[in-house]
Amino acid sequence: MDNRGRCLFLYLTLLYLEFWFIIAVSGGTGEGFISIDCGQENSYEDPITGLSYVSDSDYIDTGENHKIPTDTKARDKQGYHLRSFPNGTRNCYRLQVVKDKKYLIRASFLYANYDGLNRLPQFDLYLDINLWKSIKFKVTIFYFTEILAFASRKWMFVCLVNIDLGTPFISSLELRPLDDDMYPLVMPNQTSVFFRRINIQPIKNEILRYPNDIYDRKWMPHISKYMETLSTALYIAPCIGCKYPASSDVLQTCGVPVANGSTINITQHWPFLNNNIRFRKIAFIIHYAEIESPPINDESRSYYLSTNTWNKPSGSYNYPSYLKSGSRYNTKPWSSTSDIFNFVLHKADNSTHPPILIEAMMEIKEFYKLNKNWQGRDPCAPKNFVWERVECNSNSSITSLNLASNGLYGEISTSLINLKQLKSLNLANNNLHGIIPDFLAKMPNLQFLNLSGNNLTGLIPIDLQQKPNLTLSVEGNPKLCYKLDECERNSSKKTVIAIFAVIFFL
Repeated sequence: MDNRGRCLFLYLTLLYLEFWFIIAVSGGTGEGFISIDCGQENSYEDPITGLSYVSDSDYIDTGENHKIPTDTKARDKQGYHLRSFPNGTRNCYRLQVVKDKKYLIRASFLYANYDGLNRLPQFDLYLDINLWKSIKFKVTIFYFTEILAFASRKWMFVCLVNIDLGTPFISSLELRPLDDDMYPLVMPNQTSVFFRRINIQPIKNEILRYPNDIYDRKWMPHISKYMETLSTALYIAPCIGCKYPASSDVLQTCGVPVANGSTINITQHWPFLNNNIRFRKIAFIIHYAEIESPPINDESRSYYLSTNTWNKPSGSYNYPSYLKSGSRYNTKPWSSTSDIFNFVLHKADNSTHPPILIEAMMEIKEFYKLNKNWQGRDPCAPKNFVWERVECNSNSSITSLNLASNGLYGEISTSLINLKQLKSLNLANNNLHGIIPDFLAKMPNLQFLNLSGNNLTGLIPIDLQQKPNLTLSVEGNPKLCYKLDECERNSSKKTVIAIFAVIFFL
């Protein structure tokens, strides 16, 4: 079997990773969200998440309110205000929680030279009497840290401690309740400090959070030149009884190895507490889902998992059924003396699911009932037998697909999105109807798109009209429009004609 056949299990594999450090601390949770904009005097609804943020005046009595310079742009609305603590060694926020519940607590910081000193401070952050994190800024960009904690009492204190290296400050403080069965490693005597939560190869290079994640966990984008993005618009069912649930929005995208790759390799670097403490207790989670159409015959998808902290790979592990998700995690944290964590997924020897490229082409053939002699395990190989109306590059990826004047009927097939290297797509002079789908604008390499001579309707997606370096042909589709008001005028004209026809008949 060639490399493309052997690598398929990875096409749906790593969707995101969670890493966190285990420390002995107490914690808390509550019945609802608490969202505090520190230094802000008014309450408001956040324009991105829709969550209600309040002033911190009811949670703390000390400190000073400040704004960042007017010429500085913050990532979100909570970054424009902050509270600093020039007086006192220890200043604490008092948060009311529900005893014996779990919480996610997030503290955020944006210095932005608010004090004009142009000197980044260093200070300690505590949860109750236990050190949460030593805050050391490398640059003046936005920074946040999260901790998962168990509430042993009805109150929880988040404290900023002055260590004589500058004035402590904070921009926002957020508290999110978690379900009781989530994160079993979070216990009364053990709290988890998150290191990183990453969303592998998302379509948009942006943070994913509430309302896409109902617990308002922040998923940081991880985009690698060694991976391509595979996605689906279909709902991914959460794993049954999963103690580490991931939102469907995260599971709808994944990283796939470029070209003929057969592994996914991800390395994370983390700092130790200080030079005297040279080990960490580590836990991690992998989430995965089957987002291809169901395998046929005896085809399967499985993988091995290895890290730089294990002596040998573990597995093999099988994927769940179509549009279902699963996860793998360590049930107990282990100690690491390395300042990196290297994580590798390998194809298992018994993984036989055919390459996604073939499956996408078969779906297109079936969708349009094409009478094409598309046969073989690779549309691009051997070179003398490349499939009809298909052109490929040296990496055996399809770069051109010409289905003009082929009697295509129906909507534009969503399977086209899986042709990641496609540069030219010609669907002209067929009987395609419906709207032009948005995913065409998200095809990263598309440079030529011919949809002329069809019966497509509605607004041409703005992102498609503005896509750089794209030659777009849509003439011969009289019901298409470039602007929304053109669509509305066309709709109004049809309505007037219909009314007059009814009146004349009466």
